[in-house]
Amino acid sequence: MAQKKKKDTYSPADGTYSTMTGTQGHFEKGKWIEDAEPVQEPGLENESRGNGKKQETVDTQIQNARNSVQKAIQDVLNAGRIIFTTKEGHKHVDEVFEKASSQIEKAFSDIVSYAENTIKKNK
Repeated sequence: MAQKKKKDTYSPADGTYSTMTGTQGHFEKGKWIEDAEPVQEPGLENESRGNGKKQETVDTQIQNARNSVQKAIQDVLNAGRIIFTTKEGHKHVDEVFEKASSQIEKAFSDIVSYAENTIKKNK
């Protein structure tokens, strides 16, 4: 439903004010047609005002994305620096390497066992 609008009017004949309440709309072929309320998309509230706020919002979003990417890159560089230049980083790499090596050895052993069992069954 359209938004109700109040309008104060002054009557000079009797010196009084009266308040009229109605809806936004227009006449079409002698009938009052209520205007639909404009639906605005989130983040674009100022678009219809033409005051440049939409562009400001877009520029702000682009800058925020740029800052986020720069921070992510800096975080990766910092993690790399810690991994390759500290004792804790070296220890972490060694632990990950040992874990991966044991998983690879187990997988290889499982493949060899499977192959041996398959050969035995086919003889």
